[in-house]
Amino acid sequence: MVRLKKGLSLQKAYLNYNTMVEREFAIKFILKNNISTQMQIKNVSPQEAIGLLEMAKDQIMENIRKGRQNVFDMHGKKDEENKDL
Repeated sequence: MVRLKKGLSLQKAYLNYNTMVEREFAIKFILKNNISTQMQIKNVSPQEAIGLLEMAKDQIMENIRKGRQNVFDMHGKKDEENKDL
């Protein structure tokens, strides 16, 4: 059981907890003959994971709307931001 300090709301306590705890959500898609995925989740709720996936989808869709042709090009230029994925 977690005890709250006097005057600390549950929402503030949750935010304080989240800033102190290491959190991680990583997905790796392996594109061979079959598509498989690997996930690493550490201190992230299922609802947060879904929200993060929706954010990623929105970014991809925005790139498509902007006319970037290489959104799904596996043989295109590797940019510095995504080299670790």
